Amino acid sequence: MGADGENNPATDEALMLRLASGDEAAWAELASRYRRHLVRFCASYLSDDHEAEDLAHEVLLRLYRKADQYDPACPFHPWLFRIARNLCLDHLRHKGTLPMEWTAASSIGVMIERMCDTTTSPAGKAMRKDIQERIAEVLHEMPEESRTALTLRYCHGLPTKDVAAVLGISPGNARVRLFRAIVALRDIIIPLVDAEASARIRSVFPSGNL
Repeated sequence: MGADGENNPATDEALMLRLASGDEAAWAELASRYRRHLVRFCASYLSDDHEAEDLAHEVLLRLYRKADQYDPACPFHPWLFRIARNLCLDHLRHKGTLPMEWTAASSIGVMIERMCDTTTSPAGKAMRKDIQERIAEVLHEMPEESRTALTLRYCHGLPTKDVAAVLGISPGNARVRLFRAIVALRDIIIPLVDAEASARIRSVFPSGNL
């Protein structure tokens, strides 16, 4: 709960100002709000859940240490996720695992697989495996920026302008990347699923209004 009361919690930006002035309770509130999101985001880059948790904690420590550098005129979400993305990429470079291999187990891959909703019958299990393999192929072929754009937009709910800010590109460029990534996913996945799953995928991943 923010300092402004249970029904009117402090904004992220207000908490950052409090943190910059030395209020450690503000950091605890931000950590409570975003730890789970950061673990999911870092897990999209890493195959090890423990590494994802460690990096998410490091992001929160960076937030603490960089509080005095935060400009409250700038939206908090893209600032936070930009720190997270840079830490993940630096971690992978240090390990020598760039370019990374994204799989169907990534956040966006799991989201798509759940929408496909295959049955538990042997035929359904075989279809699920085929879908997982196709998702992995498409994600692996995408540029890192496009995969990250999908993850931020559809797994974490960031608007396109904030996705652009995280990636350091223009909103127009972000829209183009999202459009191409969505078309690539839909073209591969929709022919493999039934009409109901196809409608779900088209609804969640529209090609317009990005």
